[in-house]
Amino acid sequence: MNEERVERAKEILAKEEKPVPDFWINKYKKEAAKNWDMFYRRNTTKFFKDRHWIDREFEELTAKDSKKIVLEVGCGVGNFIFPVLQINPNLFMYACDFSSRAIDFVKSNPQYDETRCKAFVCDLTADKLADIIEADSVDLVSAIFVLSAIPPEKMEVAIRNIHEILKPGGTVLFRDYGLYDEAQLKFSSANFENRIADNFYVRQDGTMSYFFSVNDLRARFEGAGFTTLEADYVYRETTNRKIEMCIDRVFTQAKFAKACGLWTIYGLICRPFRVHSLTEESETRQKMAEPEVERCFREDDHNLSSQRPYAIGKLMCYEVGEVLVKFVCCEAGEITEFTRQVETDKVDSGSGSICPPEPKYEAVLNLTIPLPLGPTKSVFDIKQLAS
Repeated sequence: MNEERVERAKEILAKEEKPVPDFWINKYKKEAAKNWDMFYRRNTTKFFKDRHWIDREFEELTAKDSKKIVLEVGCGVGNFIFPVLQINPNLFMYACDFSSRAIDFVKSNPQYDETRCKAFVCDLTADKLADIIEADSVDLVSAIFVLSAIPPEKMEVAIRNIHEILKPGGTVLFRDYGLYDEAQLKFSSANFENRIADNFYVRQDGTMSYFFSVNDLRARFEGAGFTTLEADYVYRETTNRKIEMCIDRVFTQAKFAKACGLWTIYGLICRPFRVHSLTEESETRQKMAEPEVERCFREDDHNLSSQRPYAIGKLMCYEVGEVLVKFVCCEAGEITEFTRQVETDKVDSGSGSICPPEPKYEAVLNLTIPLPLGPTKSVFDIKQLAS
């Protein structure tokens, strides 16, 4: 975002702030579903256009290589789900909204086919998605102009709700209002009290809108257990033909992945040597270890569930000789516990002597990252993540 635009936006927003009294803030939040119901009662299916641009922005929705389950949160009257279902015959889509009237419009659409989609009422901040959709079962979740309608203090609950039903490695496709969007600047010139909190406003019809910065957005999703794949601003210039004026729009667009529990085995082997810059020795020992790591990847004798991804491998610890310390992990906590156990029990170097691992091992382990990939992906396909 260029500095000139930022300064202009700050000046506009600083001129007039019309804070909403506490009584009305509580009322707007309490009656959010009712206000959106009234919105759809007034506008029926005519307010929003079908979102045919989505397949250009999110290619995941058009990939026809395998069947996928998709959930759209805040589906409105179906401007997203029906164009997407038309494009990709391999999708089954869930669609939810906390406006019962919006869901009625979805179900009354001639394109609504229960063999390909299921629409239901859900308040992301109060109702559990997992009561309707099996946990860890959804490949993709679209959150298109929906999180902005939720009070900031309730967003984490909504994001964690989404996290629960996503498959490990599943992705959230996100687009919403961006900080200093023209719609935000218009609130400063409105003739009614509209500011609820920083970057959070209420419209005259009682519906609310939040404007995200990229950093704010990333922090919210990462704080709820997601990995950021990409996040940036999208700038669009639209023309209001009635007043013949160009309007600068700012949106935030992002992709977030649910960490699948797989750890970079390559990174666990390679990074201790890279830390010490022993490039040649690192490569040699890495090649020696890789076949063994690959062999024991998801070994049956660990009684691991086939429905959950795990990493099983060997960490080469050259500081204590030619020791390969075996590890089994699915979450960061388990790796840390194993490291502490190794430090307590000491390790047999294989030469007859007992050598205690150095404390730096735990730091080395924590350099690894959870992979945003599904359980069928090989960790050896993504070695660049370990660099």
